[in-house]
Amino acid sequence: MKVRATVTALTIGVLAAGLPAGAVADSDLESRVARLERILSNQTISDLVLQVQRLRSEVDKLRGRLDVQQHDIEMLQQARGQPASGSGTTAPPAQQDEGSQPAPAGDNDAAAGGSAGTSSGERTLYRKAFDLLKERRFDEAVSAFKDLLAQYPKGQFSDNAHYWLGETYYVRQQYPAALAEFQEVIHRYPLSPKVPGAMLKIGYSYYEQGDWARARSVLQEVVTKFPDTNEGGFAQSRLDRMTREGH
Repeated sequence: MKVRATVTALTIGVLAAGLPAGAVADSDLESRVARLERILSNQTISDLVLQVQRLRSEVDKLRGRLDVQQHDIEMLQQARGQPASGSGTTAPPAQQDEGSQPAPAGDNDAAAGGSAGTSSGERTLYRKAFDLLKERRFDEAVSAFKDLLAQYPKGQFSDNAHYWLGETYYVRQQYPAALAEFQEVIHRYPLSPKVPGAMLKIGYSYYEQGDWARARSVLQEVVTKFPDTNEGGFAQSRLDRMTREGH
């Protein structure tokens, strides 16, 4: 190869420089050249391996960020009543977020799970809180969702309010607070369509805190319980990432 010939020529020049004629036998010189070529070759391979490993690590990091961002987009689309853009399907919701709800027939409408009917006041508060969240005015969104829960603790949007509170804390990396809200969704509203997303974000929150065992346990549960949903796909993606990372 041209590179090998160049290395050989340079190496011979280095070895021969300053030596008297005949001081080094041809066989000895060739042996030294071959040894130096092996060393240079091994160093080049090592450098390439390190570069590949660094690139692979960067790809894994970007892939992890992508699956989190894609999930957040899915959740926001569902909240606005838009179809999900990712692969997979979601279970038909018994209750959707504001934006896709039909206008209430009256304050005494029966809500899913036997909760109180949706009043115009509850709907207005929920719309206000969710609009603040979409505008990334997180402190105000937190206050608005808490105000909604204080006034309508058993309202139709209670599970949604807890879920979006969790999302608000999660995007600000306040993982213990996010965990508390997502767990509230699962424990108090087991039939809510927000459960798969809440479970997924619980797994993500444990991951971000370095609690690998709990993260893997919850994410595997999401895959098992919701195999044909976007959440199940995202959970499997994060599990695969954890395997690559050695967690």
